[in-house]
Amino acid sequence: MYRLEEILKIAYENGASDLHIRSGAEPLMRVSGALLPVGMAKFTAADTLELLISVLSETERNTFEEQGDYETAYEAEGLCRCRLRIYKAKSGAAIAARLIPFTAPRLASLSYTEEEKKGLCAICEKRTGLVLLTGGAGTGRSTLLAALLTEISRLRAANIMTLEKPIEYVLENDRSTITQRELNVDTRDRESALQSALRGDADVLAFADVNDAVSVENALLFAEAGRLAFAVTEAGSLTDAVGRLLDYFPAHRQALCKKRLTGALAAAALCKRDVLYEKGDGAEAEKAQARYSCEIFLPPAKPAPK
Repeated sequence: MYRLEEILKIAYENGASDLHIRSGAEPLMRVSGALLPVGMAKFTAADTLELLISVLSETERNTFEEQGDYETAYEAEGLCRCRLRIYKAKSGAAIAARLIPFTAPRLASLSYTEEEKKGLCAICEKRTGLVLLTGGAGTGRSTLLAALLTEISRLRAANIMTLEKPIEYVLENDRSTITQRELNVDTRDRESALQSALRGDADVLAFADVNDAVSVENALLFAEAGRLAFAVTEAGSLTDAVGRLLDYFPAHRQALCKKRLTGALAAAALCKRDVLYEKGDGAEAEKAQARYSCEIFLPPAKPAPK
């Protein structure tokens, strides 16, 4: 029986971004956008279950059994961290692992254009308001958030707090102090975590997954209090992202929420990922190469009060 670290090691050494393990199939890794075999035999349902037992605590296993899916972070010593999405399927349990480097990326190291990086640097200079980060799955939202917070920590002294589920990149203090809290692990629930952050003298608060009215409301309250809030949500465009945030509220509240969003919005960034294909020869007849980009919206400066 293979250990998860052994499979992750193969994926890591091949530069994979993701690893997929499911019952009845050979493990696959995603390299430059293409799914490739890891080079192992098919996993039986018993193999996959044994693998899960080795990485989940009893409490986590019980939650998985009750809910049918579970998300957590896992650290392969000396290799990388990863976000594990574990779920049930007809053939048995399955695991989708996103590989994450130990060190959060610097903004300058990301593969954006110089113009895009200039816009992102402008976001890091913001002191107040709401910054909306959006994009589809696998477009680099978590990576961008980590890079932005790391850059803010490098630039100035601030009290930065994140609310994540799970914690992906482990951020290091620089000029700022950074506190990372995992929902339902370091805090009882989302609402109490948000209230604690509002009262905890944070200058910057990052909501790693805004997916309900409570999160949106508290992000707005934080921004309206003269502090900087980052809100991450999944959408295909900036317009869709705003629409999704409003849809969390009942119809009679949406007009007021739209007005508050418009007033609080300091910046927005849409993460994109394009897969480019190059023709080759023989076994490498087609190579895939992922390209990441970022569409940035910076509202015009508000006139100073007279």
